[in-house]
Amino acid sequence: MASAQVVLGLTPSILATLGTSPQETAMLSVIAGRPLLAGLLAAGSPAVFALRSFEYARTIEDLHERNFLKPAFFIRLDPVIVILEYLAAAASIGNIVELCYRLGGQVLTAIFTDDQYHFFLWAFLGLVVHGFGALALYLRTKVTTLGRDYEGGHIYRHHGRAAFNQFKPMAQQTSLHILILEESLLFFAVYWFTNILTVCHIIYGTIMFSSMLFISAEDAVIIIFRLMASVMICRIVLTYELANLRRVVKGIERKTIVEDTDATVEKGGAERQGLK
Repeated sequence: MASAQVVLGLTPSILATLGTSPQETAMLSVIAGRPLLAGLLAAGSPAVFALRSFEYARTIEDLHERNFLKPAFFIRLDPVIVILEYLAAAASIGNIVELCYRLGGQVLTAIFTDDQYHFFLWAFLGLVVHGFGALALYLRTKVTTLGRDYEGGHIYRHHGRAAFNQFKPMAQQTSLHILILEESLLFFAVYWFTNILTVCHIIYGTIMFSSMLFISAEDAVIIIFRLMASVMICRIVLTYELANLRRVVKGIERKTIVEDTDATVEKGGAERQGLK
């Protein structure tokens, strides 16, 4: 039993190394415009891995630097793959919900006694972390479309197209251009708050799992295997979507303070010449 508690105590840290980071789900939500799938993958993967602040820009730039060679027959299967992705995410969530229900009702803990919701709280607290990660990326980037899919039109038509894109294969999405903005104070505040939540999530899970009583090593292995299964399934789906996103992103550039200063100087010079 002591060995089972040790292994279970390490489970949140192990899952964090295998799981998705808020930056990756944020790219699927903010850049790819697939917040529904990103939310389902975040809910089905009860593990959060944090990146450093400068790695936000590096992760985005990797979309343009890496090439993804996709077999031709996979392109024809894209609609089927989209359905399978949502089914896989739903299955991962169902696995986590059923496991947390069993743990809350059948397992005793040394710290959280008479409370059955702590396992659910730990499992889905990562959704909040991923949400703040998406907000941080939104503050750091500006995404524009290069096609005509979103030009003009009524607001309801725009929302209708955005809803349709949730189930549209990534390879058929409109080409995108990404502008990486300067790091603002609000971005740093949201980023550090996201990191603090990530650390608290790992510590909370470590305390909760290591305090489980009267559990055998065999049961501990089953728990870890089920958690890892959900994490790995969501990881595979997210990796595949981000690989397809590289085919859609056609340009990435940085907005620097020097460029803003030069633009301001040129504008001021043009205004002075106009006055003359």
